[in-house]
Amino acid sequence: MAVRRKVSKKKSHLRGFSFAIPTIQNKDKPIIFLFGIFALCSVVLVHRLYVLQVVQGAAHAQTVSSQYKGVYAANDFARGNIYFTYKDGNRLLVATNKDYYSVIINNKNMTNPVSVASQLSDVVEFDQKRFNAIAAKKNDPYEILLKRITDSQADKLRALRLPGVELHVNQERYYPADDLASNVIGFVSFKGDELQGTYGLEKYYDNILRRDGELDRQSIFMSLFGGTGDVTENETSIEKNIAKEGSLVATIEPNVQDYFEKQLDVINTKYKGLYSAGIIMDPDSGQVISMAVSDNFNLNGNTKHFRNYLIEDRRELGSIMKPLTVAAALESDSISTDFSYNDTGAVTIGRYTVNNFDRRGRGPYTTLQTVLTQSLNTGMVKIATAMGADLFIDYVERLGLDSETGIDLPFEVFGSTENVKTRGPIEVANASFGQGIAPTPIEMVRAWSAFANEGKLKTPHVVDMIEYGDLIPAKNVPIDLQEQVFSADTAQTVTQYLTNTVDDSATFKPYSLNQHSVAIKSGTAQLTKRTGGYYDDKFLHSFTGYFPANAKPGEQQYIILLYIVDPKGARYSSTTLKDGFFNTVKYLINYYDLKPDRNLSALDNIE
Repeated sequence: MAVRRKVSKKKSHLRGFSFAIPTIQNKDKPIIFLFGIFALCSVVLVHRLYVLQVVQGAAHAQTVSSQYKGVYAANDFARGNIYFTYKDGNRLLVATNKDYYSVIINNKNMTNPVSVASQLSDVVEFDQKRFNAIAAKKNDPYEILLKRITDSQADKLRALRLPGVELHVNQERYYPADDLASNVIGFVSFKGDELQGTYGLEKYYDNILRRDGELDRQSIFMSLFGGTGDVTENETSIEKNIAKEGSLVATIEPNVQDYFEKQLDVINTKYKGLYSAGIIMDPDSGQVISMAVSDNFNLNGNTKHFRNYLIEDRRELGSIMKPLTVAAALESDSISTDFSYNDTGAVTIGRYTVNNFDRRGRGPYTTLQTVLTQSLNTGMVKIATAMGADLFIDYVERLGLDSETGIDLPFEVFGSTENVKTRGPIEVANASFGQGIAPTPIEMVRAWSAFANEGKLKTPHVVDMIEYGDLIPAKNVPIDLQEQVFSADTAQTVTQYLTNTVDDSATFKPYSLNQHSVAIKSGTAQLTKRTGGYYDDKFLHSFTGYFPANAKPGEQQYIILLYIVDPKGARYSSTTLKDGFFNTVKYLINYYDLKPDRNLSALDNIE
């Protein structure tokens, strides 16, 4: 007959639950004790493996690497990478860390300085007098002879195994793409003994790119395997304690960036400007796929200037302001699409006279289409007067022409609108056609994106994702949706005016495309003097547009702004920037295989 073991039960209460716990009999205790020892050893072993492989893995890898290379690791440099993103999702590494080698003389181990110097000179060039001075310091274990040698030279010295000659490895920031988008990537420099981001993405995301603290092994282990918090609390604790450097995945498209930079170089070389610059952005997402200047620099060498003109400079950008004024007047019902006036070629405001660029009038019944196509200053004055100063200023503010866009780059400034906010009639009149109001180029791009985005502004951004690796998941960078400044109908009305400018005007009709509509406006503004007033012979030329202009929501679309400062040999931007703009339009249509927005069977005249 089977013997039944008696099991006594007692009640247990935990977090509101009641259940029975079996009471262990004496003869079961040895087994349970052995099992407990085994479980404890397993936990200790798992903890030790975790510490060695995860927490201390990087340090052990560095030690092994140093032993293999025959060098000493002189610093613990940790900084995340920066990547640009190709259209297919592949990436280009544009900022990373690279080993470099220093030659160290250890006199404690050097027995024959003459022989060492002879063999050393076969591999590297050095100052013999300095070597002799170092060699004369007896029992000195550390003197730097050369701060940086090539990998090939390091391999040769390693093979020679010269007594008293050691290689120390350090890491420096390295930029594989050299000068590509240097104004966006930025660089690092030392602040005291600490290496920090100084410019561009390197500065804006400095706390993410560099390791902010030391690993706390105990805290990590407790976060993973202990504590009383829930999963969310543990994940937060892990992220805080790991202090892992992050890598940035940027929206800049390398091929587009390279093409755009070359176009700007061509423009600036031909017209001998101070510099040329431009932005290409997706108006729906706010992704900046190119931010280029003609005078960028090699990040591995000469960091000759510290400005990103596109976000740090306030500029009177001229007539590309006019479509925004028209849209504001239509949206506020200050005028209607039936607006017309008698254009005499000039308008008098108090003691001032505002002229059209050619000082000619277009006569009675001059329409909004003519005002925009022929860029008539007189028409803009009539429209701004109809709006009134308060309403005009309200739209300047709503369009963000006096506020930072929030782009994820350092040193962004806000546009200068002090003149127009005096509410003087001439100041408002000038601002309506882009003089006396000085937004940043990125502010103007954001404002124009409302036309392509059904009246909505989007925050421009350069980084989409931050990747930490190891225990911390990648994070998408949150982007804020801004105010809807125009209705979709107003945006579409202005878009039609701007596409007609390309399709119907003598200047731009040869650039019209059969399958893709392009909305554009050119601008020319006098440059201001430092002492006040304007130059008569120095100008800024600007050119802005978007395409396919009638793309449906969700379809791929791009907006381009480019400008040149103080060009020579041409009076208007329709001469200096037209080819560069439309060349870039055609390139992007082909490169991205953009969906046509016109139902025509004829092929584009895209080369």
